[in-house]
Parts: sequence; C-alpha cells; structure tokens
Amino acid sequence: MTDSAFHVGYAEVQVQFAGQGDFAPRSTVGGQTQANTVVVGQKVHAKLVIDEECFTVYSKQWSPPNPNDFIKYYETDDAHGEVIAHDIGDYSLNEFTGYYTDTASPLRTGSVACYIGATCEVDGQTKYLAPSLGASYYVAAPTGVSLMAAQRNLTSVDSDPNSGKGSMQLGSWVQTEEGMAFKAEITAPTINGAGTVFFMQTVVVQRERSDPGNPNLPKQPDQEMKSLNGKAELDNEIPYGKDPSFPYLHEWPIGAGKKLSHTDMINRLATFDSPSAALELNPTVNNVTRHYTTYKVDDSFVMYLMYKPNGVGSISVPVQQLAWTWNAEAKWEYNFNLLEWNWDVANPFASTNQGVGTSVTVLPTWERNAAVTLAEGYKDKP
Repeated sequence: MTDSAFHVGYAEVQVQFAGQGDFAPRSTVGGQTQANTVVVGQKVHAKLVIDEECFTVYSKQWSPPNPNDFIKYYETDDAHGEVIAHDIGDYSLNEFTGYYTDTASPLRTGSVACYIGATCEVDGQTKYLAPSLGASYYVAAPTGVSLMAAQRNLTSVDSDPNSGKGSMQLGSWVQTEEGMAFKAEITAPTINGAGTVFFMQTVVVQRERSDPGNPNLPKQPDQEMKSLNGKAELDNEIPYGKDPSFPYLHEWPIGAGKKLSHTDMINRLATFDSPSAALELNPTVNNVTRHYTTYKVDDSFVMYLMYKPNGVGSISVPVQQLAWTWNAEAKWEYNFNLLEWNWDVANPFASTNQGVGTSVTVLPTWERNAAVTLAEGYKDKP
C-alpha cells in the first residue's frame, strides 16, 4: 500500500507466541516450522503495526478464532476455576491476546485477523481504505493421550463400638490398596511442546445421614452435606496429590516430542483416590445430641489429565477427563458374630467403577474447594 509514488506504507498484524521472542508476521505458507507454531495453552499475542506517517486509522475490529476454542484467559487455583471470555471492548484494541484450549486435534491451522478503517493522502487527496490484515499459524496439541481408571478395592468401615464413631472408605491410602486407580499416557508436541503434566479432580459432594426411627428416641431431622448449589468443586489442590503425604508423584515434566506413560516404573504417570466419610452415632448439633444410624454417600468425581506448556503466561488445559462415582451406605447394626453393635457397610459393591477417558469439550470450572463443604459439615434438610 502506498501514499505516493515515492513512499511505501505498511500495515500488518504481527504475532508473538508464548510471551517470548519478537513480534513478527506469521504464515502457514511453506509448512510447519518453529516460528509459525503455537501450542494449546500458550499465549497468542497479536498486535496491529501501522506506518503512522502514511495511514490514519479511525477504526479497527479484530476477528478472532472460534470463541469456544480461543479464550481470553483461564484462571485456576484452589478456590476457583473460571473461563474468562473476551468482552466487546477487547475487539477494538490495538492488541489482541488469547489462548487455544481445544486439545482434540493434534495439529490444525489457526488465524487472527483485524479489519481496519484508514485514510491516507495520495497526491493531495484523501483515500479511504478498509483492508483486512491477518496472520496464520499452526496450533499443536499433545498426541497419544489416554486416561484409564479401575476400582481396586471395595468400601469398608473402621468402627469403634464403644464411642459409636468410625469411618467408611473406598479402599485405603496405602499403595496397592487404593480405591480408584488412574493411569495415563501423553506425548508432547514435537515443536515448542515442552511443559508439565499433572492430574486435577473436581467433585460434587452429596451425602446424607438419617435415623429410620427408634421407638425409644424421638425422630431426628434428616441431614445432608452437599456442594454449593450442586456444582462441581475442586477436590483439594492443584495439582491433585500435592500433599507431601501422598505416596505418588503429583507433577511430571515433559520434553518436546517426549512421552510420559504409566508403564514407566520410575516416572510412572498414575495416581489414585480413596475417598472417605466420617460416621458418628450421636453427633452434637447446635449443642444438642442427636442420633443417626444410617449414612449415605453419592459423590460424583471427574478426574482430568492436565497439560501446561512452557512459556510466559501459559495456562493449563485438560487433555482428557474421566467421570466416576462413589456410592456407599453404612448402618449401625447388631453384629451377631461379635455380639455387639457396630457400623457396617450395607452394600460394599455399590461402586464398581472402571472406564476410559474422553475428550474435554468444556473447560472445568468451580466456585470453591470441596474442603469447605466437608468443613461446613451436615445441615438439616429443608
């Protein structure tokens, strides 16, 4: 574009990847290279570069990629997970940033364009221009991804007949005695794909306690413990298993083009969960002793395999998800073998989970940590 026979003006979109390196024009012409490849979760930063001596811009409008795949940011911490979408004001700025999050396709093309309205002076006359400026590039994602789970042990109880207190748990926290065992594989993109892999889990807590009735005691109000508004909450920490007492690794570095696998006994990509629930026959509620003989659990979990590429400002993206449940019921009953009252599992086979992970179509979000729900405890059912 020129404003006279002697001066050549320029206007273009330049892009920086992963918060590193120079801004530069990007194009897929000639095939994939390191310079024209961005990885899911890495920051895409586009800006409009204009010869201000030649052009006067009076309007600009970015035309981003698919908004379901290209987001402004993904905030994740132990308290909340939120997808931040671009707002209308972002599309008229001089710079436009965002992240690709869809990991279903290992390699695809991406682009970003900016439509501008501009004027320039040519031979003493004002010319109005409306060019479309853009950049194209490749978007890479991990390959060879798999997430599998199997239930290893049943729900059992640990009970003290004298105090009426105890707990029921799916398996235990001892390796080889875990409740649900997860294993995974993943290969990082060959170009610019180095990063970190970890697990993350959300849960919808749903628990109840009740007393079917005792002729010698007044009927107790049924109580429940459930996630806020019935929505998923983060299961403790990011990464999952970050607690130092957890017997598995919780974070795995991965090199570009390298593979992590559950078959690697030294750096095994695996984890487990053995959820539990406290039992108490005579809990104190608002300074009043109550009596509950039945506890039920119907918790719903989703385990995610997460990938975070290297780069300034990179975000974590889920590459696979696997839903599972823990259903259990414990009752205070008389044991004729031991000749005593005790807690017992009503149906230890209620949870029989196994499965294979699926692609993630919606980024997981949460409004609080499940630890808050468990700390708040049981409340009278409405």
